[in-house]
Amino acid sequence: MNGIQAFLEVLTAAGVDRIFGNPGTTELPLNDALVTDPRFDYVLGVHEIPVVGMADGYAMATRQIAVINLHIACGLGNAMGMLYNAHIEGTPLLLTAGQQDRRLSLAQPVLWGELTRLVQPWTKWAYEVQRPEDIATATRRAIQIALTPPTGPVFLALPVDVQTSEFVADEIPWKPTELATRVRPDRQAIERVAECLGSARRPIILAGSRVTESGQGDETIACDHLASLAELLDATIVTEATSSHGRLPLDSSHPLYGGRLPLWSNDIRSLLEPHDVVLAIGLDLFRLYIHDDAGESPFDVDKLWIHLDSNAAQLAKNFPVQHAVLGDIEIMLDELLGEIRARHPMNEAKRQRLAERRQVRADDMEQWNRNVTEQWDITPIPPEVLMAAIIRALPEDAAVVEEAVTTHRNLLELCGVIRNPQRFFSHRGWALGWGIGCSLGVQMAWPQTPVIGIIGDGAALYGIQGLWTAARYGIPVVFVICNNRQYKILKECSQKMPLPRFEKNEYLGMDLDEPEIDFVKLSESFGVAAKRVTSADQVVEELTSAFARREPFLLDVAISDE
Repeated sequence: MNGIQAFLEVLTAAGVDRIFGNPGTTELPLNDALVTDPRFDYVLGVHEIPVVGMADGYAMATRQIAVINLHIACGLGNAMGMLYNAHIEGTPLLLTAGQQDRRLSLAQPVLWGELTRLVQPWTKWAYEVQRPEDIATATRRAIQIALTPPTGPVFLALPVDVQTSEFVADEIPWKPTELATRVRPDRQAIERVAECLGSARRPIILAGSRVTESGQGDETIACDHLASLAELLDATIVTEATSSHGRLPLDSSHPLYGGRLPLWSNDIRSLLEPHDVVLAIGLDLFRLYIHDDAGESPFDVDKLWIHLDSNAAQLAKNFPVQHAVLGDIEIMLDELLGEIRARHPMNEAKRQRLAERRQVRADDMEQWNRNVTEQWDITPIPPEVLMAAIIRALPEDAAVVEEAVTTHRNLLELCGVIRNPQRFFSHRGWALGWGIGCSLGVQMAWPQTPVIGIIGDGAALYGIQGLWTAARYGIPVVFVICNNRQYKILKECSQKMPLPRFEKNEYLGMDLDEPEIDFVKLSESFGVAAKRVTSADQVVEELTSAFARREPFLLDVAISDE
């Protein structure tokens, strides 16, 4: 047996049957071995950004490790933005790359580099394997580290001679150990938290992506517990800010869903002002985006703060909360819910307030629909009208991948469209180019589920090569390009900075016109059918048809640049 065969044996024992890759000369031993190995599907991408994005989406959807193989220093360099995203998300990825034959290392040959140093800031563990006998142990260790909370990416460098060298593989354990990692919280701490919440006059809940990602498989038990807890406390649930709003922690149609945290510190402080107790669960508290000279800290020391999380590094990281409890989020919510239910059971008054909140949301939706109807025929299409058109065509069980922040505006959630929290994926790291690849990975994980990728035109251009993979394997994602011909997020954020030219709306390097990019021709050149539309009715018609066809399709939508 040689080194690369040992690597594949461990992957099989770990339940891995798909490898995402873009090979070079130092990866040829792997590709050669895969030619005759029916245990694996090799998913080829023509650029590292969509390759890592695909693995990222696949791992988040399957809640298992995804394996990537890239080409030495240059391939890793191209992938660093997507590795950063996975690091911020905590996605369990096993990223691998070939390395030059060690007999050449001293001379620093073509494409050679210190690969582990390159990836170290954004991986939980990075190692260059030195002997073929060590590949099995290194791969097992990497998988176990990646899957241990807080989960995240790991890296192995595989020198060519280590991949190809033969060794005796007697009595080697291939299967990684399945670690029991679900930690129960301190019981007395949960009781203290329940006492604080029970005496709160007006609590608010801030809930993040780690609520959705707790538990097992595609279940939503933690999300259900969160909703029940909010009902007992009569507390609004606010999700992470757009800059870290990766997953939804509850059914967005729930009457206590209160939208997302604002981006700016003063706005966060204003949102929290009426509340005496803040319960933060499974989110980074707070990840601000841009410093605001006029802004106050979002952390109000006069409030009672409670932070529950599975990531010890995030507990009380930046602010001195009064109660910080570490544990598995699903278990914590279950125990806390039991305590609150015993002390403050549901009653008619709470049910009445819940019904009133439900009616308020219904009234808000009715008003929003009236506003959209009034704007329906405007061209170019206003962003909110585009989102309304998508809602009309979206299958009920669809999964949504979003990388179009200034168009999406969290409207799918505010309209209550995302009923299953597991079916929503949004940007957390903000390295652009993620959305197309992530959409493909989610679709490969859930082949029977309709998947839509809502992608900004600027973001799409960083990962557009993923369309080739969609065409090659017939991956039936429907992509909507929100085409406002600019980096609109930069223009919006510039207004928060004291920059004299931008304050006068004089921008440089932020417009994607002259020449305007033809996404239809670009898509068709990669083998994916595409169409450009300019009206909301066309959006509904084309999307409805595309979902019915179940084949990859790109819809380029001209939207307002205002």
